[in-house]
Amino acid sequence: MSVTSTEINILIQRYLQEFGYNHSAFSFGSETKISQNQLSKRPLPSGSLVNLIQRGVLFSQIEMASEKVVASDEDIFGRQLHVLRAKRQQCADFVKEISTNTRKIKVFKSPDQQDNGHIILSDQSSLILYGHISPVICIAWSPQENFLATGSCDGTVVIWEMKNHDSGECEVFDNPSVYLPDQSLEKMCDITCISWNQTGNMLAVGNHNGLVSIIVDNQVITITSLQSPVVSMSFNNNDLLICGSLKGNIVIATKDSIIRSFKSFGGDVIDIAWISDKSAVYASGSMVYSIDADSDEQKSLFQTQNSITQMCLDISQETIAVIENTGSVTLFSLNGNKRVEPISHKPILCITWSSIPQSYAVGISDGKIALCILSELTPIIIDEHFKAPFLIVFDPLGRYFASAGFDGVVIIYSISQNSVITSYISNIPILDMSWSPDGRILCLALESGAVSLIDFELLC
Repeated sequence: MSVTSTEINILIQRYLQEFGYNHSAFSFGSETKISQNQLSKRPLPSGSLVNLIQRGVLFSQIEMASEKVVASDEDIFGRQLHVLRAKRQQCADFVKEISTNTRKIKVFKSPDQQDNGHIILSDQSSLILYGHISPVICIAWSPQENFLATGSCDGTVVIWEMKNHDSGECEVFDNPSVYLPDQSLEKMCDITCISWNQTGNMLAVGNHNGLVSIIVDNQVITITSLQSPVVSMSFNNNDLLICGSLKGNIVIATKDSIIRSFKSFGGDVIDIAWISDKSAVYASGSMVYSIDADSDEQKSLFQTQNSITQMCLDISQETIAVIENTGSVTLFSLNGNKRVEPISHKPILCITWSSIPQSYAVGISDGKIALCILSELTPIIIDEHFKAPFLIVFDPLGRYFASAGFDGVVIIYSISQNSVITSYISNIPILDMSWSPDGRILCLALESGAVSLIDFELLC
């Protein structure tokens, strides 16, 4: 919309006439030669000049308010503006890319965006894999990076085969293998957790109904039923599988038989993990216990003040970190040292150890992320989410970490640069994330049943 100088002159003359300044209106019209323009013959509503000025003031106020919203990114209106701007630029870049017959994974960024400007997560900015009809709950890369396993609410496990992973033209085979560990489908059979062994030839699968299975040589072998949802599982270096269920049942097994069974002392099992080829630890209630594959004995390691919500081990498997519904992290070294680190006044929702020794990150309910280095007194605070982050995963090479928040935003943070290098907006909730072992590809599990792959060799 634009207003010409002639139209402004006509509005001013009508304004003078409406308020009785006829001589001034006549003189103004003669000097500006309004009568010689055909526009002066058109009917004009009363108060047009005042109405136009009021509208201008109103739109100026709206523009000022919207700029504040966009700058803070704390309002749904601001977020929608980010989405519209990003989509507009991506559409233009997409047309340009098609015209040159190139269809590689690419990050589209508007010239007026900042370095951490939002990008729409779509098939234009990532490779989207469609293999499930229900939300994808868990994802896992094989250690050799040639297979990607995804588990869904529909009870299926899809294994995608990758090729040329170490070259510039990484590809995914379009005929993945699909497995249904629970054939009955008479009760809830959601895939709750999956884990590869060290050689990448066996995949353990846990179901919501407690079924524990192993996929090996294109066959599904049922190991046991834990009678309640399987919450955590992992292999050790000798292909021994340990898994725990919500109601406290724990088993250690091979692909052929159960080696040992335990009943949790604290009730529900929160997390379970190997700390050596023979020993494992699990969190239950407000306690962390250790168990051994060669013994029925269980030992209590340490206790927290409140119920534990998550447990994880550092990369050296020497330090255990647990969080409760507080703003503190409890660290326990296997040599017996225990300390509590206060991070925030707000509850911590998630914790992940870094691939760099002696550092970890937590997601806080106020939307902040704290990157904690054990040798430093003060954590680094990253404030990029305007809703709480619930997932944090580190690049295995120690370059980046990715976080997903309830705001639908995924940020990619560079540890060396101490800044956000890019961020994505997803209109579909993200349920899980995982880096490939070489740090090249970040995989996102989507509630739609799709899987998104972001190639960092092309991004960075």
